[in-house]
Amino acid sequence: LNDRWWDTVNGDDETLPSIKSDVAIFGPAGDGSGVGTSFCSIVKTGEIDGVAGADLVISSNYWGICSDCNRVRVINGGSKGKFSQQKINLVDVAPGAGEIKPDFMVKKHSVHGLYFPTSITLADVNGDGQKDLAVSDCFAGSNSEIYLLDATKLTQQNSDVGVDQSGALMDTVQYSNADMFGFKLNTITKPNENDSADWIVSTAYSGSISAVYKATSNPTNDPVISAGIIDQ
Repeated sequence: LNDRWWDTVNGDDETLPSIKSDVAIFGPAGDGSGVGTSFCSIVKTGEIDGVAGADLVISSNYWGICSDCNRVRVINGGSKGKFSQQKINLVDVAPGAGEIKPDFMVKKHSVHGLYFPTSITLADVNGDGQKDLAVSDCFAGSNSEIYLLDATKLTQQNSDVGVDQSGALMDTVQYSNADMFGFKLNTITKPNENDSADWIVSTAYSGSISAVYKATSNPTNDPVISAGIIDQ
């Protein structure tokens, strides 16, 4: 590999990486006022829509540049035909040749949310056997917030709405006393034998606070593990 990556391109197309990929996905034209460095800043794969084949979760977060461009987009898997070309452009309107439109997406809170999405993890929150989305915003007004989104309802949502306006929003975890709480989210897959749902780990930017939320069919804001102290 050449550490001067900008000098090494794939053939004559300098927009493609130096090592040939099967598919390269590019963000919507003009997304982020032309600033493309934060497209695909978070990429996750997992079974969301209940159909065989891993789904692709992609974020755009142009912090402080284009707050209305911040989105979480999901492309359902299970169909190789969606990626018929090596170079695919992602669009939020009806797709043309060489383009693909997300199956569903959600954007930042309708009132606040400069740092949406800060982090994303896929976890079965409601115990239905299907991965849901936990998405954080480290500066949602005066609080840090974590949004728990029902994947089943998300797959039925085609409109581009704020996370707080989404019919898929199950619960919001708020925290006001931590430095960018929710900076990193992770999933613990059913740690106890009798767990029906996954747990979600949230860590602050400073690393000073970590909390684990036991996901149930009725999510609550009660941390099960806080600051490394286990309480089961």
